[in-house]
Amino acid sequence: GDAACAPGLIKLLANTKARPEARAAAVIALGPVDDEAAKKALAEAVKDDNLTVRAAAVLAQVRPGSGRVKVIAMERTLRDPSPELRAASAAGVVRAGGDTNLADLYVLFKDSDPRPSLASLRELEHLKTEESTKLVARLLRRPQPEVEKLAADILIRRGAHDTFSALRPYLDPKTDPGVRGRALVVADDATLRGLSADPQLGIWVYRARLTRGEPDLAADW
Repeated sequence: GDAACAPGLIKLLANTKARPEARAAAVIALGPVDDEAAKKALAEAVKDDNLTVRAAAVLAQVRPGSGRVKVIAMERTLRDPSPELRAASAAGVVRAGGDTNLADLYVLFKDSDPRPSLASLRELEHLKTEESTKLVARLLRRPQPEVEKLAADILIRRGAHDTFSALRPYLDPKTDPGVRGRALVVADDATLRGLSADPQLGIWVYRARLTRGEPDLAADW
């Protein structure tokens, strides 16, 4: 948010030879800067030829709690052909509307690309509310490992114990190891003891013990 950073960030953003990810990072950093030159650069970036940069600029211009008008603007591109723009739009709906417009994100459950759900989850993590927790728990059921992992992490980090039962189906040995590891927070003691020395899941046993408030058992591990 420091205006003194704006000139360097704007220079990076304007450098079309730089990697798109670097230019998008400059866009994200410019978002909170209260500076006319920064705002002008963001407005121009919305028309950039590169979709990664353009999508970052769309979201960067959305301020938290900016309200229904901005939510409506974001909803116009929730079905855009570009996954990057759909992701920016979905995240923008959360950032602008908070809890009030989460029902509008039903389109996430029809999207085969994980990016819109991932972008929404990153914004939902900032909302420590019952409604946001419910949506995170619903997104946990998306058949996309990246989405399942992030949703599980958010539920665990916020200590949403009422939702942990949603992790139980992922204890199945056929589940992606990263997702199964997170689900160990709801495993029984026999399962945890049996997996303590597992090269992939052992560390998750330790994390599960800590999450469950069992520091002595975690120390024994």
